[in-house]
Amino acid sequence: MCFRSTWRMTLRREKRLRRKARKAFGEIVGEDMVGKYPAYTTALQFEPFATPADSDKTTIPGAPKRAVNAATGAQGEPKPTKADGDAEILSILLAVDTNEVVAAMQAGKKKLSPPIAEYAKMLHTEHGKHAGDTMKLAQKIDVTPMDTEKVNALRVKGAGELAGLVPLDDAKFGAAYLDAMVKGHTEVLAMIDGELLKTAEPEALKKHLTETRAHIAHHLDDARKLQGAAGK
Repeated sequence: MCFRSTWRMTLRREKRLRRKARKAFGEIVGEDMVGKYPAYTTALQFEPFATPADSDKTTIPGAPKRAVNAATGAQGEPKPTKADGDAEILSILLAVDTNEVVAAMQAGKKKLSPPIAEYAKMLHTEHGKHAGDTMKLAQKIDVTPMDTEKVNALRVKGAGELAGLVPLDDAKFGAAYLDAMVKGHTEVLAMIDGELLKTAEPEALKKHLTETRAHIAHHLDDARKLQGAAGK
């Protein structure tokens, strides 16, 4: 076989591999966003082979960065501006979504009643989608979400509350999960009404917060109905 024929076969094989890789990646992203828990989320474990030169530079468009660089201006990051308030708001929304998705994933590992299990899947799907929408908005208004002390405290609070649920058996977990959802969504509504909507600057962000509030209120109403059906 001549060199030219071998080269052409290699090119065709590489094109097929690229098409398969793109298809597999699209399927993984799609499964992740609708709460199907693709295998990579639990099976993939690795140690990074290199440390980035600047761990605070975001690699995912719209993802949060830590506030420390923005506050100090280190490594060329901008000094704080009026947009920092909007950056914190965006990061707060992402923290709420992350907490809800992680809690829903934990609920998915329990043997819950069908209504509660479906509720958890719905939260996973909708909060996952909302996180994507929030990051797209961040790009649109050209504001990078910023993880401040307030945002970090919100993440820690969510992790701590989930840690209290994990050891519970299936029956107790279901009831406690609904309690946590009612409490958490009530707190988020109060934060949106009392703080975020009052301080947001861009109209697009205000609109996003208003839409977010409607979704949160719906989630809260569903959780309360499930509590009522359980006789609480």
